[in-house]
Amino acid sequence: MSLQRYAIVAINVAVYLFGLASPVDTVGVGTSTLPVLYGAKVNALILGGEWWRLITPMFLVSFSYLPYFRSQLLTLLSLITMVMSTIKHEH
Repeated sequence: MSLQRYAIVAINVAVYLFGLASPVDTVGVGTSTLPVLYGAKVNALILGGEWWRLITPMFLVSFSYLPYFRSQLLTLLSLITMVMSTIKHEH
């Protein structure tokens, strides 16, 4: 596995564990997690300059359902494999 894939796996696992460890009560929303509060795709905030919200949602998962996390991670790894092979073939 390439360094890029290891990095994506590490980031996903770190965000998942951080989300499990950081439940937050928010007014009007209920219980959420810090990664979701600071990384969720919110169009008004993106238009306000928080451009990282275009990238961070791919690392956010349902923190209460481990099989979903596993399937999302496998899908992301498959996508990265396809993109990396396409990039290698173009150069």
